Amino acid sequence: MVNMKKIRLPFLLFFMLICMSLGSYAQNANIRGIITDDYNNPIANAKVFLNGTTHEAVTDATGVFNFTDIPFGEYELEIKEVDHITVNQHITAKQALVDLGKFALLPEGRKTPLEETLPTVSLEENEAAETSSGAVSSALGASRDVFASAANFTFSVARFDVRGYGDEYFMNYMNGAPMVSLVNGRSVFAWGGLNDVTRNQISAYGMKASNYSFGGVGGSFNIDSRASRQRKQTQITYSAANRAYENRLMATFGSGIMKGGWAVAASISRRWAGEGYIPGTFYDGWSYYASVEKLVGHHSISLTHFGVSTINGRSASAVQEAFDLTGSNYYNANWGYQNGEKRNSSVNNIFTPLTILQHDWQINNKSTLQSSVSYQFGKEKRGGLNWYNAPNPRGDYYRNLPSFAPFSLDDPASAAALQSTMESSIRNNTDLLQINWAKLYEANTNHIETINGVTGFRANYIVENRVEDNHNFGFNTVYNNTLTDNYSLSAGLSYQNQKTDYYREVDDLLGADYYVDLNQFAEQSVIPGIDAAQNNLDNPDNIVTEGEKYGYNYSSTINQSLFWLQPEYKGKNIDAFVAAQFTLTDLSRTGNFRNGVFAGNSFGKSEVLSFTNVMLKGGATYKINGRNYIFANGAFGDRAPFFDDAFIAPATNNAVIDNLEAVRITSVEGGYSYKAPRLKAQVLGYTTAISDMTHIYR
Repeated sequence: MVNMKKIRLPFLLFFMLICMSLGSYAQNANIRGIITDDYNNPIANAKVFLNGTTHEAVTDATGVFNFTDIPFGEYELEIKEVDHITVNQHITAKQALVDLGKFALLPEGRKTPLEETLPTVSLEENEAAETSSGAVSSALGASRDVFASAANFTFSVARFDVRGYGDEYFMNYMNGAPMVSLVNGRSVFAWGGLNDVTRNQISAYGMKASNYSFGGVGGSFNIDSRASRQRKQTQITYSAANRAYENRLMATFGSGIMKGGWAVAASISRRWAGEGYIPGTFYDGWSYYASVEKLVGHHSISLTHFGVSTINGRSASAVQEAFDLTGSNYYNANWGYQNGEKRNSSVNNIFTPLTILQHDWQINNKSTLQSSVSYQFGKEKRGGLNWYNAPNPRGDYYRNLPSFAPFSLDDPASAAALQSTMESSIRNNTDLLQINWAKLYEANTNHIETINGVTGFRANYIVENRVEDNHNFGFNTVYNNTLTDNYSLSAGLSYQNQKTDYYREVDDLLGADYYVDLNQFAEQSVIPGIDAAQNNLDNPDNIVTEGEKYGYNYSSTINQSLFWLQPEYKGKNIDAFVAAQFTLTDLSRTGNFRNGVFAGNSFGKSEVLSFTNVMLKGGATYKINGRNYIFANGAFGDRAPFFDDAFIAPATNNAVIDNLEAVRITSVEGGYSYKAPRLKAQVLGYTTAISDMTHIYR
């Protein structure tokens, strides 16, 4: 029997020690605030002091500063920023979290906030915005650009590209982790439906200087979704829409910074539509987010995980004849009735969750180091019909339309009569232009065959998935140092490894027992000694069932390392910067099937394509006064081609574009900016030249 008396005293002492520790720890506070200019733009690298102590802080790119584990008491807070009036404020720390809110710094020489000045601007007022020494405050551009926001969201459905650039000319980050695919340069937007926790964004459009990235010629942005950056809230929101989804339900929680420097945040949402405004489409998307962060002295460690699971029925492009026959601009050939219900043949199923571990270190009052490690995995499945030795089942296939009648019959009179009959039938029953699922099932179950020793119904039609199985690892670290009142330095180091498996899989046999993995388009080949019809020569006439791989099966492997450096100068009337980026990129393909057409160049690992690239950029801003700015920026250099544009037909072979070279880019922009309390305006011109570029359309 355990002697309770022997353990009671040590346990009691241990318990009292914990209580005493918690009691003393509870007497410490976390002090937080945000610093902006008088245009409400966040100010980075501003210095904050608790006078009379050794505690110092520097604002991050969002203007936020934090003091952790500050003993309860009264302090004198001092905020210093070059070209701005120093702020001193008496504060009292007597609770676990002291949120000081927002401080709007005024340029030296102005004594009242901009909101309190008269709307009429005179020469004297502009001159008053300058410092006593003649220096003018810099034009900050960290807030969201109105035009870019509208273009990226409102105009995106119309395939509108800012400046005509594709995604590959922008650099996007989440909590410091790069969110750009190395396969094709597209942004990896994996946070749809998480609006409440992704609002905190830092943007740099064009070739402006940025203290978190070298950027692209189109710009860059970083979403900060850490728990400490979420406002304290418990919120439930319902929205109705007429987009791809009709309903959205979202619940979000944010604790703020709690006792002990902890912060937690979470969000979950669902977006759905039984049927969208285009017939046959539907949408069901679930999103979740969770983040926990610990502030320890001059360090912050955060772990963020989120994922978006989306299943949606897609619409398809169609010829004008189909729109005319159905009398609708919303005709969609992807669906048909099955047992009285609409079934879409092209369904996307995407789930690629992401985890980010981030560490922020405020080294001293002049320098910071932000590092992140990220890992993203998951599958993107894009469904569709496939068939072998059978007619095209799409209702708008050109041979099924009345306009093909004159080409199907030699007699003009008979062709005209057939065309008229078909038009009349379709107008009276537009379902004739939809998929006939009953016929597909009938075709699959009307005969039994024996292939490779397997006997059963052989499928003529199947529903397939084209699968991309992603595994992305990333590391990124950024160092910022305010060297003097006029000079600062930013530098970054990044590494990404991206491996993606590509293959087809059988999703639905539509009543059949198996499908034979053959290339019907290559079956007509009469090249002696080549069995072109085999998608996998090592497993001829392969029998596949639901969930099994077929058709093609290969992997892409990409490694990229980069380093960038950016000195910046802020002077009396001139701001200037230069930046350089050095990148090493390796691309390779690994084939898992030996294709019948490319038997000697499809299986195994390809040659490794290696590229060393340099990009340079720089710019200057002339500060006429506190509201008028003239600027010019430029960039030139090269980048490695993307995997999708390097390999000609990666689904079947290892062949690479002949004389493949790096893509060369030269770009210049310049303009005039006006910033006032109630009006911001910009006139900008730019030109970009891109050469030695290859783009493969598939």
